[in-house]
Amino acid sequence: MVVSAHPAATRAALETLRRGGNATDAAVVAAFVLGVVEPYSSGLGGGGFGLFYDARTQRVTSLDFRERAPGKAHAKMFLNPALRGKKPSRIGALAVGTPGMVAGMAALAKRSGSWPWRRLLEPARRLAQGGFRVFPLYRRAVTWEQAVFRRFPHAMGIFLPGGRIPAPGTLIKQPDLARTLARLQRYGAGEFYRGETARLIAAEMKRQRGILSLEDLRAYRVRWGVPVRGRYRGYDVYSMGSPSSGGVHLIQLLHVLEGFRLAGSALRASKRLHLLAEAMRLAFADRAYYQGDAAVVRVPIRGLLSRGYAARLRRKISPLRATPTGHVKPGSPAAFEGDGKHTSHLGVVDRHGNAASVTLSINTWFGAGLVARGTGVVLNNEMDDFAAQPGKPNAFGLVQSGQNAVAPGKAPLSSMSPTVVLQGGRLRAVLGAAGGPTIITSVLQILLGLLDHRLDARRALAQSRIHHQWRPATLFLERGGDSAAVAPKLRALGHRVIIRKSWGNANLIWIDEAGRLTGAADPRGAGVARGY
Repeated sequence: MVVSAHPAATRAALETLRRGGNATDAAVVAAFVLGVVEPYSSGLGGGGFGLFYDARTQRVTSLDFRERAPGKAHAKMFLNPALRGKKPSRIGALAVGTPGMVAGMAALAKRSGSWPWRRLLEPARRLAQGGFRVFPLYRRAVTWEQAVFRRFPHAMGIFLPGGRIPAPGTLIKQPDLARTLARLQRYGAGEFYRGETARLIAAEMKRQRGILSLEDLRAYRVRWGVPVRGRYRGYDVYSMGSPSSGGVHLIQLLHVLEGFRLAGSALRASKRLHLLAEAMRLAFADRAYYQGDAAVVRVPIRGLLSRGYAARLRRKISPLRATPTGHVKPGSPAAFEGDGKHTSHLGVVDRHGNAASVTLSINTWFGAGLVARGTGVVLNNEMDDFAAQPGKPNAFGLVQSGQNAVAPGKAPLSSMSPTVVLQGGRLRAVLGAAGGPTIITSVLQILLGLLDHRLDARRALAQSRIHHQWRPATLFLERGGDSAAVAPKLRALGHRVIIRKSWGNANLIWIDEAGRLTGAADPRGAGVARGY
């Protein structure tokens, strides 16, 4: 089974499985196709994280192919008064981190793939050459970013043909991207970092007065590792560790909430949502204060995951009243160190029971708004995921500390949470989401729906969500359903509540006790799940 954020990626990956490819092969095929059909969310100019389950050994490994800060980056690079008002950490060349997507997919294919590299890229190359039809989400993203494209004529030529927002059904061809994919097929992934593509990207950065260089591309390396792990009601939950904060705080939240009888409440009961919101506030306060790239700064991961620390946080939560805003502060996880949107997600389970859970991103819609001339590659704006201006909110409203300050070669903090759930060593779920910091809370609520409330896969994804990230001091309720009726009850408990439009785009594969697979794509997005 395959689930991804676009039908073309799901079809190509499922066909890979039908023809004998494994979960790794299908994940790589899907990732490159997504880079063609949803350039607003992912692509060769971005990066991401993945978790991979080996059915034979029953082990889960993680892969970090997150972007890195260029060698000339420094903590004060976005504080220049001359850049004020220009959003340099979000738009243009200074916003671009060294891309890791191509290196990540190559490392994955080399370690556990069964198909030749050239074959894995062919579906994406054909689609870039022949084109795809404009669909509603693509058109909405282009509409949102049209002002940025008008600053960069080369990107405008691709995404605003004739200077206009393309009509639904318009065929979008990307010949430069097709040629880039063909070079990668012929010369291998190293071509992106040391060959013609690398030279074209570096030349574009120089033209646009950026700092990403050919040396940065040549120096890029992925990181294989061990995912973070927690237990919730008898299930083993594996998710992504540093430099993502997603897995750590997902598991922290599960450990805090396991002490409450959530299954005894209705899914949308105000008292249940209140407990979730209070736990979210505490976790995001810790995220703001402690999190950064653990390869560069000390992050108290073991303490944050400790059940003793979770119990301490749980005691701070009153079931009857929201904690006053000024009283919600980062905790002290170091004492427990001895205890043992935008963006795109895809999941694969193959005939052997192997699984891949991969989250890809270029950060906000269409990243930095830049396309490197002659490549068709949309470049990320992941530098905004650093604390570009410590103490001030980034594009997602997150306030972060100097732990996540810009530094050469450092990876910016992320919320991506590719997740795998096992029970007794058997695979039970493969899931993840898009949506910036709401990724963590979306994956949390999907898991609670599955494990506490026994929802099926589709209902677990479709349920209305809430989100609280400590700052701003606001509890967000998703518009629709019973939100208008629930909001006053939450306000009566002391929450500042805002009802807002839908967020996030999650994907899920659920395996029941009999081994049957059910896939579901988020109704908020354009994805599909398919199996055979």
